[in-house]
Amino acid sequence: MGIQFTDEQQRLIKEAVRWYKHSSEQVLQYSAPAGAGKSTVMHAIINELGLLPDEEAPMTYIGSAAIVMRLNGFHNACTAHSWLYEISEEADKHPLTGKIVKKIRFIRRPLDKNKIKLICVDEGGTIPYTMKKDIEANGIKVLVCGDLDQLPPVLDKPAYLYTGKVHRLTKIMRQAQFSSIIEISNLLRNGHTPKIGDYGDVLVIPRSNLVNEMIMASDSIICGTNRTREYFNNYIRSDLFGFKTKLPQYGEKLVCRKNNWHIEVDGINLANGLSGRVSSPTSISKFDGVKFKINFVPDLFPDIVFEDIECDYQYFIADFKARRQMKSMMNMAYGDTGEKFEYGYSITTHMSQGNQYKNGIYIQEYLNPEIQRNLNYTGLTRFRNKCIYVLPSSRTFGRGFTPKPVKKSVVSIDGKPII
Repeated sequence: MGIQFTDEQQRLIKEAVRWYKHSSEQVLQYSAPAGAGKSTVMHAIINELGLLPDEEAPMTYIGSAAIVMRLNGFHNACTAHSWLYEISEEADKHPLTGKIVKKIRFIRRPLDKNKIKLICVDEGGTIPYTMKKDIEANGIKVLVCGDLDQLPPVLDKPAYLYTGKVHRLTKIMRQAQFSSIIEISNLLRNGHTPKIGDYGDVLVIPRSNLVNEMIMASDSIICGTNRTREYFNNYIRSDLFGFKTKLPQYGEKLVCRKNNWHIEVDGINLANGLSGRVSSPTSISKFDGVKFKINFVPDLFPDIVFEDIECDYQYFIADFKARRQMKSMMNMAYGDTGEKFEYGYSITTHMSQGNQYKNGIYIQEYLNPEIQRNLNYTGLTRFRNKCIYVLPSSRTFGRGFTPKPVKKSVVSIDGKPII
């Protein structure tokens, strides 16, 4: 049986074909929640237009989102920087400190209008406004999609989705209606909180029922605050794995915390939020007291390997408060001290945007009431197969919560397996 499109999907596909062939407007934008067929609709539009894969330029701002695009069938998807720019790295002396710092130059590389017939942008709200003119420079039609129910962008002024006409898909596709992740995500985006219970793909538990077996079975733990994230990263390394060294070991999970547009492998940049694992032993021979070297493989795409990445040791071992200070002084006080990585067993919801995991844990925390709905919805929808949804024990706005020691025995609900 083929794909059964909803009536609003059919209208959008028809409108997109009309826009491409007859409209003078260069950009068409649409938003779709989880389960509404965002990628499916984009494929359908391309098929209706009769475009070949090498006539499309699928792109997104975040490296992890570009990998997800490839997994969703856009096999030549790359970061926008990879499509649009020649990037060079130069050493320069800082005018205040005299220290040598890296200076990145972006030279626009025009897309070939005779070859590329359509630019496809996913996660459109993450594209900074400063890139808009470069994306649209050659007059090629731009099809933009995203999800306005996710967390609003940190950017002051995104290029797409938050301005201009945006078509909204709201109906869940029949193929996704049997997923409890989709069912509960719709509950969350409407401002409701799920009740404790086993919903099949989603297990909702109180904080007191979180146990080690759940943690060890998770691809990722997503939470609201850096305090909680740091607790779980330390707990997993020391209590569960027994690591004593501060340097990351082979197979450990890391997340990149700096946009390194000059570092690229197969169209994927080593950018902020890209999560993965150390794929080489980290030995003392590769550590000089300031930097250590690793090979880094992104989650979901083991064919991409970033080799011999020089990492900032002082940043790596600092707590989240110290890292915040380092970031504010990064280009002035520290000079070239290496790339910024942190342990990635647990990440915040903001870090998780663009990423996708099979199984994991989402820890709900009460933060800013204005974005609470978006925070919970975004966190849950990072998981494809199963999620343990952990409810907070108290409403403490802005502070997160101090986790209690994690239990060591398995606790399940209604006698059903956890993951």
